[in-house]
Amino acid sequence: MESPTHFRVRIPRVGEIRARASRPGHLRDTPAGDRLRAFKTARLCNALTAMHTVLYATFGYFFLLLIVRALSRRPGAQMTPFEFVIIFLIGGVIILATMGQDHSVTNSTCAVITVGFMHRMVSYLKTRYRRFGAFVDGTPLVLLKNGRWQHEVMERMRLNDMDVMAAARTKAVKQLSQIKYAILERNGGISIIKKQQ
Repeated sequence: MESPTHFRVRIPRVGEIRARASRPGHLRDTPAGDRLRAFKTARLCNALTAMHTVLYATFGYFFLLLIVRALSRRPGAQMTPFEFVIIFLIGGVIILATMGQDHSVTNSTCAVITVGFMHRMVSYLKTRYRRFGAFVDGTPLVLLKNGRWQHEVMERMRLNDMDVMAAARTKAVKQLSQIKYAILERNGGISIIKKQQ
């Protein structure tokens, strides 16, 4: 009496599934079991790609937030070209890592929704918890007090007197003697408080 024949079922790889899927009528050429396995594997691949995008977009958002927070406190109008190049370059690298090899509309939409959700969540946490808001946006810092420069603060924020005077000129203040306080705000702008005449 002959021993029963054992069949081994070979599960196709993701690359093979995609190669078969690109051929017209590929599902008609395969048995029903293979079609079901191919369908399930393709769905798993899509789910893993979406999860990869969500995780990388979340990590990229917080990483870019941390880098921008560490680099500078200036708003866009006061950023130097060097700072613009750094921020755009880092953003581009994060986009490449987030999207991976899948440049489909679905994957792009997933990344955009994730970043939008992260932004809403961070905004909510900033308003709900003051310490978190202070960590993300910082606190106002005095740069000039009664005609005296606060050198430690200015060195820490990588600002010099020319930056303060540039902000003063936008308020029609031409001389240092006219300024009582210069304050670096949370949004990166410099507020000038004039001396009373």
